[in-house]
Amino acid sequence: MIFSKIYSNKPKIFPAIRFRRGVNVILARVQNRKDTTKDSHNLGKTLLIDLLDFCLLTQPDREFFLKKHKDRFADFVFFLELGLQNGGYVTIRRSVDEPSKISFKKHAEPNADFTKTPDNEWDHNRLPFDRAVTWLDGTLNLTLVKPWSYRKGCGYFMRKQEDFRDVFQLSRFSKGKDKDWKPYVAHVLGFDSALLTHKYELDEEVEKLRARYAEARGEVNLDESDYDRLKGQIEIKQDEVQVKQQGLDEFDFREKEAGMATELADEVERRIGELNTELYNLRFDLDEAEAGAQTELHFNVSEIDAVFQEAGLFFPDELKHSYEELVSFNDRIIKERRQHLEVRIKELRERLTKAELEHTVLSAKRKEYLSVLNQRDSLKKYKQLQSSLDQDRARLALMKEKFQRLDEMLKLNAQIKKTLADISECSDKIGEIVRSGTERFRDIRLRFAKIIREVLIRKAEPYVRVNDSGNLEFKAEFQEGDQEDTFTSESEGTTYKKFLCMAFDLSVTTACSQEPFFHFIYHDGAFETEDNRRKVQWLSTVRKACLEHELQYILTVIEDDLPRDEKDQKIDFPPDEIVRELHDQGDDGRLFRMARF
Repeated sequence: MIFSKIYSNKPKIFPAIRFRRGVNVILARVQNRKDTTKDSHNLGKTLLIDLLDFCLLTQPDREFFLKKHKDRFADFVFFLELGLQNGGYVTIRRSVDEPSKISFKKHAEPNADFTKTPDNEWDHNRLPFDRAVTWLDGTLNLTLVKPWSYRKGCGYFMRKQEDFRDVFQLSRFSKGKDKDWKPYVAHVLGFDSALLTHKYELDEEVEKLRARYAEARGEVNLDESDYDRLKGQIEIKQDEVQVKQQGLDEFDFREKEAGMATELADEVERRIGELNTELYNLRFDLDEAEAGAQTELHFNVSEIDAVFQEAGLFFPDELKHSYEELVSFNDRIIKERRQHLEVRIKELRERLTKAELEHTVLSAKRKEYLSVLNQRDSLKKYKQLQSSLDQDRARLALMKEKFQRLDEMLKLNAQIKKTLADISECSDKIGEIVRSGTERFRDIRLRFAKIIREVLIRKAEPYVRVNDSGNLEFKAEFQEGDQEDTFTSESEGTTYKKFLCMAFDLSVTTACSQEPFFHFIYHDGAFETEDNRRKVQWLSTVRKACLEHELQYILTVIEDDLPRDEKDQKIDFPPDEIVRELHDQGDDGRLFRMARF
């Protein structure tokens, strides 16, 4: 897949651009350097990569220039001609006004013009967006990237300025998850991407299971160790409910009353007594703490000084200073004590509220039990006991619901353990593929190292490793001198980072030049802020690679960033390499020959 031509239905505003195999330059020149109101940075050279991406069926956001300035571009229809792997060409038609309706036409010869072609002569006319992407994916047939669509890899070979920040992770993936791009990169490098995808799926699954486990545990406030205890309580409560129901059915209250009397004496009264003592202590401690928190230090050095003066005594500065330090020290002590007391007061209030609530509940229960035991009217006693049985049934239902949640917790924990075991096994397999490597990655690594050696006269290499999470991690770093196992931090610098990115793109495309894959590279602003010698060497390396592997290399550059020779003279590009020349002398010099937007 290579670019062949891009054109529009308005050639006077956007003239056609023809691409070739080899180097293709979009050059922005400054023709009047004395005019300080103009420069070569606002001529639209960066828009071309966005326009090509639009024609390759990206989903533009609302900041995309064709959307943002739709009033300027509503009538535009763009045509992109692509060269196919097996020969022949396909032209894509996409309009600004109806970007979700795309048309296609295959043809044998390049440099076609279908701006006047009626709808019925297109092979596929006005396909909906999703069908259009599927059709183009099948037509391009980039089998090396399957099971992904061609769209996934476009960004790696159409790098904008923000994509030079990381060799492997494009800016579009910076806010997403690793699973959105790492399996794809691993696949291109020849690794088992399905294994990586499965590992990320397992990671997500275990996180979901843990969230469900935490939710279930929060609802019951129990541990798994309470399983049998709660089970026993349910069995006992079920038996109590059954006995009470049977007693009510037989209208025999003796056993029920005996049970109430026992619980009243053994549990309710005992606990109420304990709570009374606890409430007294808590209220006493709370009063003491609140009083302590109000303590203030009333000591004024000025007043002491005044007393000395009235008495006709000398108040030494050293003594005055010591008093002030003592006051300051006591202030800090009181402040720290007050902070501790405030924490203590909050804790005491929470405990007091909890104890008072429990005391209220037990007092009501005692009142209910005494009412039943003192009742002599059988019908009224029957109704009260029926109410008590209903409450027991409600408690039993609540216990069963908690037991169900606890049972769910046990099952979730078992699933978590199994998933963690699967994750561990998957991580081991990922470690194995890293140790084994792949032929394609070995080839790419050698090409990468050679490119960096030729261009930067340095040693660098891309490599993979397994991180602490058991997932694959990609690195590209410079080596420290002749120490192959020591890497420098130079790869973090903007200039070196850009060359690492460009070298990676070139090494991948050359390694895959004989396979159904992307056979073009587009680097926007490749020479900005770069060293002159590196520019010259990079162009030499690129031209040689394009010639040897029949690749297409597109770059945008402003005139001031052109490489220079030993006499500091600009080394211009040959005319056949310049596919569009922009300038700062009026609208005709812009990519779109219209007023700046």
